[in-house]
Amino acid sequence: MLTATPHQIRGNAEGAVPSPDGSLVAFHNASGEAQISVVDTSGENVRVLATAALDENFGKIQWSPDGKKLAFVVFHVGDPKTSIDVMDATGGKRTELTRQEYLRTFVWLRDGRIVYTRAKRQDPAGGALHVLDARGNDRRVEIGAGLSVAQMSATLDDRRLAIIRANKQADVYAAAIARDGSLNEPRRITLDDRDDLPSGWMPDGETLLFESNRNGTWDVFRQRLNAAAAELVAGGPGEQFAAQSVPGGADVLYWSTSDGVPEMRLTRVPAEGGPATMMLQAARNAEFRCAGAAARPESACVLAEFDGQKMSVSGFDWRNGTRGPRQQLPVQVAPGEHVNWALSPDARAVAVAGGGVRVIKIGAGESWSAPGSWFSGTVTGVAFRGDASQLVVTTSSARENLVLLVNQAGARKIWASPRQVASPVISPDGKHLLVAITTESSNAWLVEDF
Repeated sequence: MLTATPHQIRGNAEGAVPSPDGSLVAFHNASGEAQISVVDTSGENVRVLATAALDENFGKIQWSPDGKKLAFVVFHVGDPKTSIDVMDATGGKRTELTRQEYLRTFVWLRDGRIVYTRAKRQDPAGGALHVLDARGNDRRVEIGAGLSVAQMSATLDDRRLAIIRANKQADVYAAAIARDGSLNEPRRITLDDRDDLPSGWMPDGETLLFESNRNGTWDVFRQRLNAAAAELVAGGPGEQFAAQSVPGGADVLYWSTSDGVPEMRLTRVPAEGGPATMMLQAARNAEFRCAGAAARPESACVLAEFDGQKMSVSGFDWRNGTRGPRQQLPVQVAPGEHVNWALSPDARAVAVAGGGVRVIKIGAGESWSAPGSWFSGTVTGVAFRGDASQLVVTTSSARENLVLLVNQAGARKIWASPRQVASPVISPDGKHLLVAITTESSNAWLVEDF
């Protein structure tokens, strides 16, 4: 390993795993269609074993101890349950071994057992091991709350597991925006130790809306910029998230979901408190945005829906949920991909990230675009600043995380962070910017007697 000269077996590949006898390598395609393939260690004789369906993505691959089978994680779009599938190394039919909510990773032991991890349902930051024997019996092994298992491997004698326990926490930060677009150093607004993600502003430009899992499930909160504590807007059973104020600020809209219900409910609640009212239902991957007070009530809010590789939008009246005509946008969406998009203050244009960023006038086609070459890394969020001629874009890469001011002339860096930055939200008066900043820590642990 230390003295040999490496040689390339296959390009455009990732997640490579050698077979137990060292004769084959299984891998994912790094781009294009999601597939699992095997190749001889000479680099010859490539065979595609599995191709993901439109609503699937593949995760970790592992060989069976005898090298005759492959097991791999399958993520199902729109479904919190993840499966481990098994198939012969020569191809053939896939068999689902288990399907569980929040399944993270697994290891296949030499004695035939499979150990997998999943997050605790009411504690996404917690974790446990599950030991699945050949008869399908599932035994749970507690490993302590507070951190989740990101990676896992076993010693040759199956007596010990090495696990990487990771912790990620997102918090809401706010920064003042100067007239020239420069940004003051963001300061942390949410001070708890759970995940907090910004979603909108109240019309006063001093009160933000965000979602948090501080109570065990996702709930909607609001908090003034100079306040230390948050106020609950929508909670209770199920999940409440993605809240935005309607024009004028009389009500707040948010998504609500329940276990076993395939659709989300767009719900309205009075800003000053009162009973919640369901406005409409949509698929689990739908999203909405609301514009400023200048937009007409019947089209001030826009619902985005994703069907296969297509994105369509429709305006809806936030007062009664009545929807306008559905319009397909000239946007290609990869299966399972989350699309970062924003609605202009007048509700007449959307900005859609994908490679670069495209500004599209609703019903009139593309207005202008910012090519991917302007951004170093992945676009993690986009927001309109003022009219449809200027954007704030956040990007993330292994090298740097940036907040950029973007227009047709180019992109200008206004802030850089050592930590991941995402989800920009600009206040109605344009004076403040909210972002989600994620801190991450991880370390290695040894598990015995499992």
